Amino acid sequence: MLTAAASCSVLQLAYNNLGWLITYYAGNLLDLDAEQKTRFRAETATALAIHRREGMPDVVASIVVAERYLADGLDAAEVTELQTLASTLYDDIAARALPLAVNVLLTLTPAQIDHLRAEVAKRNEAFAERQGLTKSRETRIELRAERMAERLGFWVDELRPAQYRLLDELAAEVPDFVDEWQAYRTTQQAKFFRLMEAPAKPALSAQLTEWWIEQKGLGEASYLRSAEARATFRRVLLKLDASFDDTQRQHLLWRMRSIREDLESTMREES
Repeated sequence: MLTAAASCSVLQLAYNNLGWLITYYAGNLLDLDAEQKTRFRAETATALAIHRREGMPDVVASIVVAERYLADGLDAAEVTELQTLASTLYDDIAARALPLAVNVLLTLTPAQIDHLRAEVAKRNEAFAERQGLTKSRETRIELRAERMAERLGFWVDELRPAQYRLLDELAAEVPDFVDEWQAYRTTQQAKFFRLMEAPAKPALSAQLTEWWIEQKGLGEASYLRSAEARATFRRVLLKLDASFDDTQRQHLLWRMRSIREDLESTMREES
């Protein structure tokens, strides 16, 4: 429990240093020079300060709702409401983040664009390996079940043997969209790099909105916008929630409360 508490307290530290962290990772991905990093860090810090004032209260309020629903087990209506809240929060954060990304992308030199292209290729390879792109259906199911177990373990700590079996069953039920995702990624990436040959802010903003936020053209494989994907998520979450014992549910609620309290602390520091 002490280890978990320590890891959760890192959230507040991470958020308070998010401007630096974003700049660090963006700098590596984009190979930014010192001047670009300084400007990007300043723009990010301003955006985060605004988010703490304007967006963070909605994040905290949504977690409060989730805590209340999870305390006695979820039903379908509650999961649907939580999905709506999550989509709203995602759209808000994406709308705040996208202009920052566009602004820094417009400053890239041809050499930096080549660097970005190479980094994207590496990430495509990692995605293919993680998702089992060239593997059999059975292997993909195994990989999916492993990812689900890892994520669930964060929330409820130790999984029970019956839950591992349940995850195997659920992983087999979830539609396999790996090929569609990879095709969509590569299509959007090709369009993006064509735009970067002579980048214009309106066109770049529109393309990234289509790709990152709307997932336009991905159809039922869109984990953000597809009604089919949302229905699958509801079914999976309800079955998992019903499998939690009292110890796991209390750990889940503790985890969510710890996250909420850390985020509340960031709001108090801002004020």
